[in-house]
Amino acid sequence: MLSRPIANAVFIGGMEGIYEEYDLYKELHRADALPLPLGATGGASKDLAMKHEDRDLDRLDFARLFYERLNIDPNEPRVLA
Repeated sequence: MLSRPIANAVFIGGMEGIYEEYDLYKELHRADALPLPLGATGGASKDLAMKHEDRDLDRLDFARLFYERLNIDPNEPRVLA
């Protein structure tokens, strides 16, 4: 997370450490970078989703959520670096 700019971040479950990761992400990356806490996974990410007034707290279709919120096309070729 520290070596290069990140456009978006997905936060899943977690305990106290996820709050620190979230704060660090917001501090180090662009103001328009999109954090996406998944409320349905519970834990700290649910708290973050509620803070963002996320309407999809219990949504389990993560692939569609990524497509809609992060513009990740499921058919797009992946390049692993």
